Amino acid sequence: ALILLVAFAVTMALQARRIAKERDRANREAAASERVADFMTQMFKVSDPGETRGNSVTAREILDKASKDVDSGLANDPQLQAQMMNTMGTVYENLGLFGQAEPLLRHALEIRRQILGNSNKDTLKSMYQLSEVLTWKGDAAEAEKLCRESFEGRKTVLGLENRDTLTSMNWLVWILFIEGQYPEAEKLARQTVETTRRALGPQDKVTLSAMG
Repeated sequence: ALILLVAFAVTMALQARRIAKERDRANREAAASERVADFMTQMFKVSDPGETRGNSVTAREILDKASKDVDSGLANDPQLQAQMMNTMGTVYENLGLFGQAEPLLRHALEIRRQILGNSNKDTLKSMYQLSEVLTWKGDAAEAEKLCRESFEGRKTVLGLENRDTLTSMNWLVWILFIEGQYPEAEKLARQTVETTRRALGPQDKVTLSAMG
């Protein structure tokens, strides 16, 4: 009876602990969602609504305003701030505005390095995305360094056959090609094609990119 009583007490204590952790996580997620909602609301806020009535406001104008406000608007939550910076930097990159994308992605990477460390998957994602932008801007040397770091980190954390790892691997081939390092680029490209075919299939976009 004593053993059963102790076992029951331990079980209840563990359950209570788990419930408390889940409640705390839910509260944190709710608070983060509220901060994002507030920030998004501010993105669309204008100083004088009467001035813009009937006039169009472009997505680029909204994005430019948000990129200026993200430092102060989310200063109390650096992890969320880095996430928003990374998202906005990616949007700028997709628009071909690499000069605007670089400082946001660089700042996001700095924050994530400090808070999450170099081996965190979000930090590795920031490394990769910044390497893309730097490649397009013509800074192949720094791009190669960051891309190698993201590839090696993802290979360790996620495994070689993970999609993100293979994406970094494939982009590194492209950087090496740009730099004229053809023997290394070819060797790595053949490895990438072989691995992507096996892991993702012959028709996957990463595989097709590697073949190209």
